Amino acid sequence: MAPLPGAPSEQSKQGKSCAYAEIRPRKDKRRVLPSLVSRLAPDVDLDDEDAASPSALANFEAASNATGASPSPRHRSHDQLSRLITGGLPDQSTGDVLSRSPVAPILPAVHPPPAPHAPHPSSLSPLRTLPPPRLTNRTRTVATPSVAAPTEALEVQPRSALGYEWDERHQKSWKDHDGTASLSVEPDGEGYLGFASGATLLRILQIAAGGVSLSQIGPAIQTAHAAAPEQLSYSEQCRFLDGYFAHYHPQYPLVHEPTFRAQWNEVIARPPQSSWTLLSNVVIGLGAFCLSSPMSVIDHFLERAIGCISTDVTEAGSLTLVQAFCLLSNLTQKRNKPNSGSLYLGIAVRMAISLGLHRELPFWSISPFEREVRRRVWWVVFIFDSGASITFGRPILLPYAEADVDRPNNIPDRLFTPSATSVPPASTEPTIYSSLTYQANFHLLSNRIYSRVISSPPPSSSETLELDTELQTFFSDLPSWMTPFPEDGGPVRSTSLEFSAQKHFWRYCNLRIILHRRAFLERVLRGQPLCDAGPGVDPNSLIWHDVRCSQLCLESAGDSIRAIHRFFSGRWSNRLESWYGLHFLFHASFVPLIALHIDPGSSKSASWVETVHLARAVLEMLQEDPLAGRCLRIVDRLAPAYMQTASSAGTSTVAGIGLTSQTDPAMDGRFMNELLQGNSAWTGTSDDLLQTLLPFADLATLSSFWPSTDV
Repeated sequence: MAPLPGAPSEQSKQGKSCAYAEIRPRKDKRRVLPSLVSRLAPDVDLDDEDAASPSALANFEAASNATGASPSPRHRSHDQLSRLITGGLPDQSTGDVLSRSPVAPILPAVHPPPAPHAPHPSSLSPLRTLPPPRLTNRTRTVATPSVAAPTEALEVQPRSALGYEWDERHQKSWKDHDGTASLSVEPDGEGYLGFASGATLLRILQIAAGGVSLSQIGPAIQTAHAAAPEQLSYSEQCRFLDGYFAHYHPQYPLVHEPTFRAQWNEVIARPPQSSWTLLSNVVIGLGAFCLSSPMSVIDHFLERAIGCISTDVTEAGSLTLVQAFCLLSNLTQKRNKPNSGSLYLGIAVRMAISLGLHRELPFWSISPFEREVRRRVWWVVFIFDSGASITFGRPILLPYAEADVDRPNNIPDRLFTPSATSVPPASTEPTIYSSLTYQANFHLLSNRIYSRVISSPPPSSSETLELDTELQTFFSDLPSWMTPFPEDGGPVRSTSLEFSAQKHFWRYCNLRIILHRRAFLERVLRGQPLCDAGPGVDPNSLIWHDVRCSQLCLESAGDSIRAIHRFFSGRWSNRLESWYGLHFLFHASFVPLIALHIDPGSSKSASWVETVHLARAVLEMLQEDPLAGRCLRIVDRLAPAYMQTASSAGTSTVAGIGLTSQTDPAMDGRFMNELLQGNSAWTGTSDDLLQTLLPFADLATLSSFWPSTDV
C-alpha cells in the first residue's frame, strides 16, 4: 500500500532514531543551561527523554532535510538555542558550552582597553545596549511562567531559600552593609531591596559599565578607636546630650526637651527603669554620632540600649517606648544595620498604633500639652517609616485613611509647657515644629506617589508627569525659608532650619528620581536616546512622554547633586548632615553615570559630566566618612573611560581611574538582544518586555538576570 502523502519515509524514521539515540548519554550536559533553556524554549521539557541535544538536532535536521520533513516546534526551539549560542559564542561550539563548568566565564572579551587619550563623548558611537546574563552558577532553573503571571518569572530570588535572611549582629556578616542601602550589588544576606533602592540603581550602573567588578572596592571599614567606654565621664555624657538637642532634635523633635532634661537631672520622676534606660542611651548615642565621636563610643551606648530589650519592653506599650524604639531604629541604621533598624521601627509603628497615636480623638479629655506631644511623636514615627520604606524599596505599611491626627502646632517649647490649660497662639516665625509639619505634608504626598510607582501595573508616563506636577506644585508653595536657597529679605533661619530645608529639597529630588527613573531605565535598557525624542514627535505621544520622564530623572539628579555640593562647599558639617548628604548623593550620582555609558553622544552629556565631577568633589570633602570613601572608589571604577585624566598631586580630579581592566568578558550586547527577542516566555504578556520587567526589577531580580562579577 502506498504511504499517505506527507508520511515520513523509512530513511527519515532511521534518521530520527539515530538522533534520539544520541540524546540519552548527553542529558547531563544539558543541565549546564537549564535556566537559559527554560527561558528560550519554554515548550521544551528537559526531563523528556526525546528532548534533543544540539548535536542530535543537527543529525535530525540532516535527516529531515533529506526527506523534506520539517522539525517540530520543540526542535525549532532547540535550534533557536543552538543559533543563540553560536551567535553569542563565535569561538565556542555548542558542545563545548554544554560541557563547560558553569562557573567559568565563556564569552570572549568585547571591550578593548581605552586609548591613552580617549575621545570626548560627542565623538563616540551614539548609543550602547546593555550586556547579557553571564552563564555562571548563579543562573538557576526557573519554572516556565504562564502568560497570565509574568511577575512570577521576574521575581527571581537569591541563590537559596535562605538568601533574604540576614544577620547584622556579627561584624563579619554586616561589614559590607550601609545604612542607605545604596552600595551593595549582592542580594544574599542583605534583606529585600526593591526597585526604588539605591542598590538596584547601582546594579544597573554596573551592568551599563560592562560588568565592571566591584570585588576590590572593599567594605567601609571603621578605623577610629576611642578610650574605654567606662572612662566616659558624666560631663562627656552631658556633652553628647547637648549635641543631640543641638543637631538631631531640631530635625526630628520626638522628645520634649525640657521634660527630658528634667528627668535626666532627676528634677521630676523618670519613666520606668527599663524604658528610661533604653531611651536615654539611644539619645546619648545619637548625640555622640552628631558630634563625630569615635564609633566605639557610639556602639557602646547602642549596645547598652539593645541590652535593655526584654519582655519588660516588648510586652508593654508606652509613649516613652515608642520614642525609644523609633530613635533606636535610626541609630541602628546609621551604624549600617538597616534591617535591624527596620525591625525596631516596626515595633515603634505598631506600638504607636496600639496607643492610638494615629487618631486625633478630639473628645478625649487630656491636656492640650499631652495631645500635642502625641501629635509630635506620631508624625516623627510616620516620617521615619515613610523614609525608610522608600530608601529600601519596600512597601509602606502605615495606615493612611484611618490616620486623622492633626499636625503639630507652630509653637516653641518655651511657650507650650505641660501646665498649659489651652493652646497658646501660634508663632509667626518658623520653628522646629513648622519644619516637622512641612515634612509630614511631604511624606503624605510621597507615600501616595511612591505606592503608585511600585504598584502593578505601574503608572504610564503621562500619569507619571501628572504626579510630578503635584510634586512641583507642593514645592513651589513652600515658604521661602523652607527652600534650599531662600530669597533675600525673608525670615532669618537658624543653622538647624537651614539643614532641614536642604534635606527636604534633597528628599524632594530623590522622590522625583524614583518617580521618573522607570522611564529612564526603560530607555537605558533599550539603548535609546535619553533626552531626545527625535524630530516631529507629537508632544502628546507616548514616546514624547517617555523621553520627558527620562529628562526629568536626569534633571532631578543634577539638581540634587548641585544643591548638595553647594551646601557642603566652604563650610564645616557635622556627621548628621554628612550622613544625609551622602545618602541622597549616592542615589543621584548613579543616574548621570548610567547616562554617560548609554548615551555618550547626547547634547546633554557635558552637563552629566559636570554633575559627576561635583558629586566626586563632595565625596572628597567628606572622605572622613568611610562610606564616602567607598562610594568614591565605586564612582571611579564605574565612570566611563573617557573621563580619565592624569591625577594631580596624587589625587584624581576626575572619576574613572583605571576602570576598564576589570570588564567582565561575558558582557556582549548582541547576546542579550537575542536572548530577549528569542524568549517566547514573554510572548503575549506585554507589547514591551521592559514594561513588565522594570516595576519588579529589585536587586535580586537584576542580580539573577545579570549575576554579579564579584568573587
